[in-house]
Amino acid sequence: AALGPARLQCVEALFALLGSNAFRKDNEISLVVGEALVNYADAYSPEGAVWTRPSGEQAWPEKYDEEFQAELPPHEQVLYRLLRKEIKASNPQKRTSCAPAMFALVGHCSRLVNSNPSFK
Repeated sequence: AALGPARLQCVEALFALLGSNAFRKDNEISLVVGEALVNYADAYSPEGAVWTRPSGEQAWPEKYDEEFQAELPPHEQVLYRLLRKEIKASNPQKRTSCAPAMFALVGHCSRLVNSNPSFK
């Protein structure tokens, strides 16, 4: 039961690194954050897992909703947070730091698709 809150604290810490002072000193930290978020999403999304949609929602709300995010499966939670909150931040450093994190996610997805024989 204590794993859920601890897991979410770790994810919050990763998102806090985007655009932070650490990013200003070494902008490659965003790529590392993206890779860590990929690992989080994969660890909690085993092959064959079936996830339900929060409250029967079919689409993401246009504005960021923290309660909605908390109900999403980890892989969708990461994308939702990046696309609905982080990339729209008023801080330009925060917005800039999202691109490498997104590249890490896209690169991981591309590798999975290319290594899956059902997509060939």
